[in-house]
Amino acid sequence: MQHVWKKRLMILLVCLLIVSSGMGAYYQWVVRHRLPASSVAYPEPMLAESVPMHKFYLRDDTGDTFTNANLLGHWSILFFGFTHCSGVCPTTMAYLNRFWHEVKATHTLPVPTVVMISVDPQHDDVATMARYVHTFNANFIGLTGDEQQVQQLARELHIAYAPKYAGTASSDDLVHTNALLLVNPLGQLRAVFTAPFDSKKMLKDFSSITAQS
Repeated sequence: MQHVWKKRLMILLVCLLIVSSGMGAYYQWVVRHRLPASSVAYPEPMLAESVPMHKFYLRDDTGDTFTNANLLGHWSILFFGFTHCSGVCPTTMAYLNRFWHEVKATHTLPVPTVVMISVDPQHDDVATMARYVHTFNANFIGLTGDEQQVQQLARELHIAYAPKYAGTASSDDLVHTNALLLVNPLGQLRAVFTAPFDSKKMLKDFSSITAQS
């Protein structure tokens, strides 16, 4: 029994190391694309220049193919998570719902398309993603699909996530980067919002970014 707990503790430490390492690389990547050093730290999320995204092919919560083309013509907010997440994901999704309604209530700002991408596609099928995202907002979109496609997209956007604990069938044990990625109507990454999220500041930043782009 003691051996099992030691093994699980070791796996947990490895998972945390993976995510923390990913966060470090993520921060360095964001810094390279940001405005001058005086405005590097959040809450100044706008990148100095838009970052193109490579082709990807996933499935949305209706079963249709979802590609880069679906990000064209409107602003989008991407969030990587999974449906069995017990802490960060539901909290962030609830926050996104509040933010979405705040943007809509302005009657002037473009209402973003909120897209959640599952980092656990083996468990999060189309029906599961539909039930989950629509629990928070009927307008939200959930994406799942081939695990290699998800990994490629996550890696490109510097989203880190660690595998499940060895020897368990549960998907509750994933750890991942908690960030909101703002994509412009050209399908390019335009800004990155990192936790903890501040809706008042994010609304101000969103207004400034969309006005300049």
